[in-house]
Amino acid sequence: MNGLLPLISGSYNLRQPNFNTLDKLLLRKSLLDNLGGARAKETWTPAMDAVERENDYVIQMEVPGMEKKDIDITIDQGVLTVKGEKGRENDGDDVRLHIGERRYGAFTKAVRLPESVDAAAVTATTKNGILTITLPKAEEEKPRQIKVGA
Repeated sequence: MNGLLPLISGSYNLRQPNFNTLDKLLLRKSLLDNLGGARAKETWTPAMDAVERENDYVIQMEVPGMEKKDIDITIDQGVLTVKGEKGRENDGDDVRLHIGERRYGAFTKAVRLPESVDAAAVTATTKNGILTITLPKAEEEKPRQIKVGA
């Protein structure tokens, strides 16, 4: 496996433009959810970028207003999963919301990792509303010569 592959994604994959039936249904649902400014009810998915560098992969996700205690990151069987929950600010009982375009609620984002990732050395930081996950590449195993004994 050469790169990071999103398991669940609301974005297009330009390398594989042919959507299967489930992808088409999910895309249609996503488009319907966003008609007229209506948003998916109390769910959201942070925008994500994933890049490959010489010695590592870096995933960055937009998580504005979230604290590190609200984010859970796991790696299991080659899948990186980021879960979190962004709560709505309570403005009090005397406030009426007229426009509500910001998204709140729980999210889950999963990415299948390449086999070359050193899962034990993964790190994560947050700064200015950006979650950065650094996934170092494992050193390649080099062939070794084995001498035949007597």
